[in-house]
Amino acid sequence: MKTVNGSHATVGATFLRTLVLPLLTSALLLTSPAAQAGWDEGLAAHRAKNYALALQEFQPLAEQGDMRAQRALGIMFEYGQGVSKDESAAVGWFRKAAEQGDSDAQSRLGGMLEDGRGVAKDERAAATWFRKAAEHGHATAQFNLALMLANGQGVAKDERAAVSWYRKAAEQGHVSAQTNLGLMLAKGRGVAKDEREAVTWYRKAAEQGDVLAQNNLGSTYEVGTGARQDYVEAARWYEAAARAGNAWGQRNLGRLLRKGQGVAQNLVQAHAWLNLAASMDEPHPNAAEERDALAGELTPAQLADAQRLAREWKPGAAMGAPRVKVVGAPLPAPKVVAASTGPYPPAPAARPGVVTCSTRCNNGDCYRTYADGRKTNFQAQRKYNALNNQWEFDAGGC
Repeated sequence: MKTVNGSHATVGATFLRTLVLPLLTSALLLTSPAAQAGWDEGLAAHRAKNYALALQEFQPLAEQGDMRAQRALGIMFEYGQGVSKDESAAVGWFRKAAEQGDSDAQSRLGGMLEDGRGVAKDERAAATWFRKAAEHGHATAQFNLALMLANGQGVAKDERAAVSWYRKAAEQGHVSAQTNLGLMLAKGRGVAKDEREAVTWYRKAAEQGDVLAQNNLGSTYEVGTGARQDYVEAARWYEAAARAGNAWGQRNLGRLLRKGQGVAQNLVQAHAWLNLAASMDEPHPNAAEERDALAGELTPAQLADAQRLAREWKPGAAMGAPRVKVVGAPLPAPKVVAASTGPYPPAPAARPGVVTCSTRCNNGDCYRTYADGRKTNFQAQRKYNALNNQWEFDAGGC
């Protein structure tokens, strides 16, 4: 749900994927000592991945109506832990616990209903259960309810309410909520536009490793919106996202390396990052064209070296060092056909038989300049990335 400078950011449905058993409330005080002992032993066994013993402890408690054990059994059936994977059975146990007021089970049931896993897909019912859990302070449910309100899924679209729920989750440390709250503030959706506060939330999420926030924070430093313009900081945050495998961060780092902004100019490494950005499972829409244009500035030896660097790169690692030295003066940058001011990027060099353009996006608003000088302003399209369960913006090709 965000694009910045061709960078991208996201808003997506994120569900807890591990056995999360929060601190118990007053319901625990009503639990018999024997039941509590069985729960403690089952929880310890589950944490030790002794699922057979965990099942042995949880099953009788769940059948006696213990909502904690019902939720735990739901998780075990959802992921096939000590039992055959059975999402329908998981839904049944989540529902039993949810109906007793277990907020985590309510949130998980909402996720199953939204996805249509183990039960018919029902976004309206999903939103109902997310709201129940959200009202009890469940951060993930607050985030998912905000997402549905922002997009009008299962509920009437209400961006002001979405911002309120994003903020509640963000204040509890929910990383995706922090990123999305930053987006809403930067865009002025459901709240007065405040790019400085947006940067504050991007930074909180970025420092926790959220690659989308890292990329957006890099963009704020590159463009100088909400923070001072600082190419060194822009490159630092782009690289953090790039190393994590984010195509937008890789593409943006490649651009800075090509221009020598915030980092020493290195055309070989720039090509390698653009090559990676073009070949990710969710590639950057402009990376391949920019990679191919840069290839014309490299010698055959440099191009082969850049391809080697991309081939040898491993997620989480820095880009390797080039083996081929630049001989003589650096190759000249491509001639800019038409200068541009304001939000529109400079026009790219014309290429015979090919439509070329440069695109700059800021929180979903995209500005494009074509080689012939035409300019257009448009909204990037939302696409769902099933790999990370998130919605992303796609500015498309020329």
